[in-house]
Amino acid sequence: MKLKFGIKPLLLAALATAFVAAPLVAPIAQAQTGGGGAGGGGRGGGMQNTPKWRLSRLIRGITSLEKDKKAPLTKDQAKRIATAIKPWRTRKTMSDDQAKGLYMSVNGVLTSKQKNELDRSAAKNRRFGGERPEGRRGGFGGPGGGAPDPARMKQMRAMMEKMRGFRKTMNPFFPPTGYAELKDAPDRWRQGMMRRYQTQNAALTAIAKKGGVKW
Repeated sequence: MKLKFGIKPLLLAALATAFVAAPLVAPIAQAQTGGGGAGGGGRGGGMQNTPKWRLSRLIRGITSLEKDKKAPLTKDQAKRIATAIKPWRTRKTMSDDQAKGLYMSVNGVLTSKQKNELDRSAAKNRRFGGERPEGRRGGFGGPGGGAPDPARMKQMRAMMEKMRGFRKTMNPFFPPTGYAELKDAPDRWRQGMMRRYQTQNAALTAIAKKGGVKW
C-alpha cells in the first residue's frame, strides 16, 4: 500500500520544534547526563553540536555533578563559574565565538576528575538513547497522527526561517521574555524556553550561592 504523503513533510514536522529547542538550555533537572568534559560530552552533528548547545550541556553536566555528589564543585570553583556567567544574564546577544569562549572559561575551572565524570555520564546517555529536545512528541501531523496539515507546515517553515537569525544571536542566559522575536512563536515554544531558562537559572543561583556570588 502506497502512502499518500512523503517522508519530507514528516521530517520537517519533527525538526520544527528541535530547531528552536536544540540550541537552548534543556531542563537541567531532567538531564542526568554529562555535558562537555574534556571530550565535549555530546552527540555530534547538526544543531546539537553548536557552541551554545555544548555550553548548555556543560552547565547541565556541572549541575549533575552537584546533585550526584560524585565530584561536586568546591567553593572557589563555584565562585569562578558564577562570576564568568553572571555578566551574561543581562546581555541579549551571544555569538558562537563568545559561546566558545565562555565554554572554555567554565570548562577550565573543572578538574580532570570532574571532566571524566562528565564524559562517563555523556557516554552512558548515548548508550541509552541520548537527549531529546522537548516537544518532539505530537509533531505537527493531522488528526490521529495522519499527514501534516499543508497550511500548518507552511506556517512552521516560515517561522523556522524567521527564527534562524534569532538562533544565531540569542543568549541562553538571558530571559526569553525579553525577546520580541518570540512574540509570534508558538505558545509551546515560548513556554518550553521559559521552563528551561527557569530551571537553568535556579541551578546557577545555587552555584552562585555556594561560591558566595551575589546573583
